[in-house]
Amino acid sequence: MISPGSLARAAGRGLLRLCVASSSLLLWAPRATAYPLPSDAGALNVHDYGAVGDGIADDTAAIQMAIDAACADGNHAWPAKLVYFPAGNYLVSDTLVSRGASGKFMNSMALMGESPGDVKLTLRDRAAGFSDPRAPKALIFATSGLLARNPSDGGRDYFNKGEGNDAYNNYVHDLTINLGAGNPGAIGVDFLANNIGAIRGVRIAAADGSCHEGIALDRKWPGPLLIQDVRVDGCAFGISIANTEYSATLEDVVLSNQRQVGLRNDGNSLAMRRVSIIGAPRALENINPAGLIVADYLRVVAPVGGQPALTNAGFMVLSHPELPAGPTNDSSSPIHSMGVYRGATRLRGESPQWLLQPPAAFPAPTNRAPSTWANVRSYGAEPDSNKDATDAIRGALASGADTIYFPSGRYLVSDSIDVPERVRRLVGMFSVLAVGPRRRAGFSANDAVLRASSTGTPLIIERFTLDHTNRGSQVGVELSGPRDVLLRDMIFSGLSVRRSRYGGHLFLENVTGCRLDLSGKKPVDARQLNTEGGGVRIANSGAPLLVLGIKTEQACTVVHNTGGARTEIVGGLLYPVHPSAAPLPAFVNTAGSDLSAAYAESAHIPGAVYLDHLVTTSAGGTSWRIADEQLPPRGLGRFAPFITSRSLGPGPSKARSAM
Repeated sequence: MISPGSLARAAGRGLLRLCVASSSLLLWAPRATAYPLPSDAGALNVHDYGAVGDGIADDTAAIQMAIDAACADGNHAWPAKLVYFPAGNYLVSDTLVSRGASGKFMNSMALMGESPGDVKLTLRDRAAGFSDPRAPKALIFATSGLLARNPSDGGRDYFNKGEGNDAYNNYVHDLTINLGAGNPGAIGVDFLANNIGAIRGVRIAAADGSCHEGIALDRKWPGPLLIQDVRVDGCAFGISIANTEYSATLEDVVLSNQRQVGLRNDGNSLAMRRVSIIGAPRALENINPAGLIVADYLRVVAPVGGQPALTNAGFMVLSHPELPAGPTNDSSSPIHSMGVYRGATRLRGESPQWLLQPPAAFPAPTNRAPSTWANVRSYGAEPDSNKDATDAIRGALASGADTIYFPSGRYLVSDSIDVPERVRRLVGMFSVLAVGPRRRAGFSANDAVLRASSTGTPLIIERFTLDHTNRGSQVGVELSGPRDVLLRDMIFSGLSVRRSRYGGHLFLENVTGCRLDLSGKKPVDARQLNTEGGGVRIANSGAPLLVLGIKTEQACTVVHNTGGARTEIVGGLLYPVHPSAAPLPAFVNTAGSDLSAAYAESAHIPGAVYLDHLVTTSAGGTSWRIADEQLPPRGLGRFAPFITSRSLGPGPSKARSAM
C-alpha cells in the first residue's frame, strides 16, 4: 500500500524536476572547490588511519582517529589540520566529533572530501542510537572550544553539548552524507561555527522515513557561518537554526522533499541568496519575534492543498522571490510577493530593491593534477621555524606551476610577495603567514604581505591565516592589478585588504577579521564577511559593493560610502557589545553615493547600541539620519529590515526606511 506521505514525496520529486526545467533561478551552482590533495600537503588522510572506504567495513574508529590527530589537546583560534577523504564510500555507525585527550570539546574540525560525487559518508542502516527523533543524534557533530571562559556563561551547556562561541574553523566540505534506512533520529550535520566556518559542497539524503534534520544549527551560538552549495533531501526538517546570535549566510541551497519543514529559524538573523525549498508541507518558518530573514531569489514550491508555505513571527525581507500565489484556501501564504513583512503584514515603506547582481560563481580555474603543483617547502620554506620563508615562497611562485601549496604550519615573511600572472591558485592547508620579527628595508605597515599587481587569469587565495596579532596595523592583501581575485576561508588578524582604483573584481567568501579599503569601479562581492573591531570597517570610495551576510563586533562604523560608491548589505548582524564613549553611526553615506542595508542588531547591555543607524550627508553639509527610535526593537537592539539612501542628481536623497 502506498502511503499519503510517499505520494506527497513523489509529487515533490516531480515538482523538483519541473522546477529545474522551468525556473530562472539557479538551483545548484558548484564552485569547483573540490580537488585531490597532494600527499605531502599536511592534511591527514583517513586511509592512513585505517579507513577503507569500501562501503562494507565500518570506518568509524579510523575516521575518529584522524580527527583526534588533527587537533592537539589545547583549544586555539587558529585552524588545526585538515582531515581528508579520498574517493570512497565510508560506512559509519556512530557520531564523529572532535574532543581532546582531556575530554573537552574542541573547535577546528575540518572534514574535506575529494569531491561530493566521489566521497560518501554512509550511516549504517538502523544504527544504534539513531532511532529516536525525540533524542536526535548527529553523524557529524561540530563543537566549540573553551578559551578562558566559564563553561556555563550565557546559559550554555559546554560539557554536555559542546556549546559556545569559540567554534572557530569548523568545516564540512565536498562530500555526500547518506543517513541510511531506519534512522529517524539521525542528524546529518549538527553544526556550530563562529566567525569563520562553512558547510560547502555537501549533499545530505536518507531513505524514506529516515533523518530527523539535515543540518541542525540549534545549539548556542551559531554563526557567523556559511552554508553554500548544499542540498538536503528527504528529512523531517531540512535546516533548523536557533538563538539570537550570531547569524548565518545561505547561498545556492536546495531543500527538497522534507517531511515537515524545509527551513526553520528560531530567532537568528539569516541572509539568503538563491535558496529553493521544494515539496515540504511548510517551506519556511520564522517562528520567533526576534528572527530576521533577508532573502534574495527565494524559490518555494509547495504541495497543493497544504499549510501556508511561509510563516513569520518576526521580520522577513524578500527580493526577487518566486512564491505560491496570493492568499487562497490551498498551499499559498499571506506572504506571497516582494516586500518587507512584519508577521504576515506587508509594510508600506521602502521595498527591497537590490540593484547590484553578482555573477553566479567565481570563474574558477581548471583543477590540475596535484603532481603539477609546487610545494613551497621544496623551495626551502620551513614552517614552524624561525626561518624567513619569503625567498622560498617567491621561488615557488616563479616555478612555472599555476598552483602553489603551503603544507600545514606557520610561515614567517619579511617583505611583500607579488603573485605573478601565471599563478592561478595559492592553496593553504589552514596555513599561517605571519610577518616575522625582522622586516626587510622598505617593507612598511602600508605594504601588503601578498600583492596581486599584474594582469592575468583569475586568482584564488584560500585557507590561510594572515597573522599580525597585537602588532599594529598591516596590509594583508592588495589588489592593484586588473585581475579578478577570490579570497576564500581566510582569517585576517591585525591585517586589512586593499583594492586600488585599478584593481580587478574582488570576491570575499567566508572571510573574517579584515578591514576593507576599496577604490575603483570594479565590483566587490562578499558572502559571509565577519569584520570585527573599531573605527571604520569598510571604507568604500567609489566601488559597487554587495555583501550577502555581514557580521560586526565592537562599536564601529560598518561602511563609510564616498566618491559615488554603491553599497548593498543583504542581511547580517551588528553587535556593538559595549557602550561607546563616542558613539559612531552604523553607516555613513555621502553625496553622490548609494547605500541600502537590511540587518538585525544584538545588544545585551543597556546603551550598547547604535544611536544612529544611517547618516546621509549632502554636498552642502546638510545631513539626515535614521535613529534607533525610528526602528523596531529587537530586545535591547533594533531591526533595520530595510534602510536606504540613494542619490538623486548631485546629492543624495534623504535616508529612508521600510518602517
